[in-house]
Amino acid sequence: MRRRPLPIHSMFLVWVFFFLLHSSSKAVNIKPQTKIGKISYLINQKCPESPSCNQTWHLNVAHGYQIKLHFTYFDIGRNEDVCQEYVKVMDGWNPSIILCGKQNVPSGQETQAPMVYFSSSNTMTVIFQSSNQQREHMGGFSAYYTAVDIDECAFRNGRCSQFCHNYPGGFSCSCDVGYFLKEDNRTCEEQVVSCMTPQELTNGVYKYQTSPDVSTYGAVIKYECNEPYYRMVARTGDGQYTCTAEGRWKDHLGSEGIPQCLPVCGNPKHPVEHTGRIIGGDKARAGNFPWQVYLTTPAVGAGALISDRWILTAAQLLVFKEDGNTEKKVSDVADVNVFMGDINRHTQIELAPYPVQSIFFHPNFIRVDHNFDNDIALIKLSESVPMSADIMPICLPWKNSSQAVNEDGHLGYVSGFGVTENYTISSHLRYARLLVASNDECKDFLKGKNVGGEPPVFSDNMFCAGLRPDGRRRNKDSCQGDSGGAFTVWDQEAKRWVATGIVSWGISCGHGYGFYTKVNNYRQWMEEVMKGEPPVL
Repeated sequence: MRRRPLPIHSMFLVWVFFFLLHSSSKAVNIKPQTKIGKISYLINQKCPESPSCNQTWHLNVAHGYQIKLHFTYFDIGRNEDVCQEYVKVMDGWNPSIILCGKQNVPSGQETQAPMVYFSSSNTMTVIFQSSNQQREHMGGFSAYYTAVDIDECAFRNGRCSQFCHNYPGGFSCSCDVGYFLKEDNRTCEEQVVSCMTPQELTNGVYKYQTSPDVSTYGAVIKYECNEPYYRMVARTGDGQYTCTAEGRWKDHLGSEGIPQCLPVCGNPKHPVEHTGRIIGGDKARAGNFPWQVYLTTPAVGAGALISDRWILTAAQLLVFKEDGNTEKKVSDVADVNVFMGDINRHTQIELAPYPVQSIFFHPNFIRVDHNFDNDIALIKLSESVPMSADIMPICLPWKNSSQAVNEDGHLGYVSGFGVTENYTISSHLRYARLLVASNDECKDFLKGKNVGGEPPVFSDNMFCAGLRPDGRRRNKDSCQGDSGGAFTVWDQEAKRWVATGIVSWGISCGHGYGFYTKVNNYRQWMEEVMKGEPPVL
């Protein structure tokens, strides 16, 4: 008996037991991972008289697999080393194998059986040839076969020129970085991998860290924001990207998303350095108050830039009297002109105004001469404003910041193009440094005063600043034309300027306290209105 075991590979647990059948030819097909039922047959005494004892099995499995044939019982006639009856195992590549004799494997020890044969392809034919001689005892054989994955990569690397990857039922070739797989799916050919021109960064630039303007594989770029007016917020890294083998710019975590440049707030390049006043106050220098906005609506006033598209102002500026008596809110954005970027009012007006997209009034604001409660509004611009030394947003106070509540004794600045001591609209931006008064001082100042025949309302949404009872702060105040501008303070903790108030109303310019809307009381409303907008840093 000749035995020829081939290399054993990983196999699917698919079993079949078979014995001699009554038919002369039998085709059996299985799928990988499909269990096959058991069949059995014994050679009987009359077998030599019947030609049906000669049997043939055609075994087939899926392409990419080979057949493992494992005999667990074998007892075929043999006389003096001559095979009177035999089993022939055939496949398309290997020579035929003739088996005869006796081999009995105890149950449970099948894995120890030496009679194991592998096909070279996905087909195998098993033939039993009986003899015409009388047999002295019954015999036969039993076996099972399984579909075993062929490791194509084990032979000549699957004919892949570089990398061969075997998988159940097949294999594939791949190439090293800098090569591509040709149409034959086996041969690798060198290629130049090139990334497209890097994506432009809004309010920033990219710079090549390797050879300038070379975007081939391995090239490195780094994004940078236009500092000090913008600061980078990287999604996953430090803004550095590499041209990968796929021809894409990716950061060290494999992300293709580029960073974002957000405006810096409350850090003017030329901050104010000394005190002054609007009523008789000093002129501002370029860059002292880069958040200053000059508004012309049905009225003339001010506002404060709080992001690259949003302006904080007083709601009263956006209300006018229709037919000389009926109060009406501005509904047409074309009636609102927004100017910024210069300390000279005439220079600003000569420039085109920034177009407005929408206006948001606080829902509880009602225009009454003696009551300016909830005097706050937001204006959204149609496009983002580029930041510079002359245009920068003012920060909003942190909700839990010590500057969130305007306590007695805090110093702040107001600025604007409002009425001067000569009762003329200022052509040049002016500013004043004012001291926040206590609530009791604000209330005492209003005692006995009337606005439109009614006592003025001083609510918890307001604070006042300016004149002391002894008059030491006289002639330092905001006035008509300054309404809507920001009351700003230096946040020592955050090291930046924040807007804690909005210029709202007063009794008489330069002769008393000015009253301001507390910004921090409206943070939740502002966040709801500006929801989804990128923050400032």
